[in-house]
Amino acid sequence: ALCTTDRLSRQRSRPIAEIHTCDYEDDVSVSLRNVGTGPLTIKSFVCTNGQIKSESLVKVVNLSHDVAYTTFEEELLGRTIPPNESIVLIRLNSKEITRIQQLRKKLGNISIQLEYEDIYEETFAVTKNLTYFKRHE
Repeated sequence: ALCTTDRLSRQRSRPIAEIHTCDYEDDVSVSLRNVGTGPLTIKSFVCTNGQIKSESLVKVVNLSHDVAYTTFEEELLGRTIPPNESIVLIRLNSKEITRIQQLRKKLGNISIQLEYEDIYEETFAVTKNLTYFKRHE
């Protein structure tokens, strides 16, 4: 009976990572969501476009230095995301459509690999290619 209780307890506090993409006419973003029921602790986060590999999505996107992102995050390792919360990895809200198009083009070539763990130190992984952003090409 104890094994069953322990297993149920683990299932009730399981994090589920979702790499969420958002693409509107003047607002583009990628975020990391915890849609599970327990806290999610990031153990490994790697973005690559085939040439550049980094723990920072904004570094792989590598738009010109004069781009002012609405928000972005670079330091993710060891961070914990509570249930139903998220971290915005990169977001650009701009009326300058050429900047939005540049960001879409760069994001469309990137894949993200995430490893995370629950409170019992069980490890999970998720990978997502951001080809969704290429649908405008």
